[in-house]
Amino acid sequence: MSTPPTPGSLAQVFEAARSMDAPINERLKIIADATRRFSPEYGRAVDDLAERLSAANAFENVPNVGDAMPPFMMPDNRGALVDLESLTRQGPAAIVFQRGSWCPFCRMNTIALSEAYGAARAAGGNIVAVSPDVRKFTNALREEFHVPFQLLTDIDNGYAMSLGLLIWIGDSLFSMHVRAQRNDVRFQSDAGSMLPVPATFIVRSDGTIAARYIDPDYRKRMEIKDLLGALDAAAQYGASPG
Repeated sequence: MSTPPTPGSLAQVFEAARSMDAPINERLKIIADATRRFSPEYGRAVDDLAERLSAANAFENVPNVGDAMPPFMMPDNRGALVDLESLTRQGPAAIVFQRGSWCPFCRMNTIALSEAYGAARAAGGNIVAVSPDVRKFTNALREEFHVPFQLLTDIDNGYAMSLGLLIWIGDSLFSMHVRAQRNDVRFQSDAGSMLPVPATFIVRSDGTIAARYIDPDYRKRMEIKDLLGALDAAAQYGASPG
């Protein structure tokens, strides 16, 4: 059984959680608990955001299971344009939306996805991550964590907005981001008050959504075992019985 890391700096907690053999949401909870200790104000602000989004049914219009995933074309970390059809031509794909490479929860999820990438490919599937990060920072993230899958840049959060995933984070959280000197313009063209809610869509080869995960609390993500199971099921969808 994994032992939670003892209190220290957030960077130390992150590295300790990273080294744990534990499900992604268990690792993320350790980071969330640490941020509450270091900044109770921040923890309350994130709680308030999640409650606001839940009360408003903010994601009721986001494409759901059985719907066609809207097409896109976005640059990857090499600058090449990538579209949905090319990603799903050979099999299903997990399209994973992230807030950015500065977010510790997204960073940990990127690590978990990287660890699972071999299993995803073995199941006949693929993984890509989408964020507002510009190429300089997607490349930095790829190099830091040896990310094996493509990192796509959603310019001006346009695709996230079209899906209904883009949210206003609120004055409280935004002011804390500014005080923490997170310079959003390094990552995206807006001032950082609008960010995508992390979400995962498992898209079949025919372009329809096989599974979906959205949580108004960005400190939680789709479990890797569920992602891999959905990819495997999507790969078998429509396959000939023998």
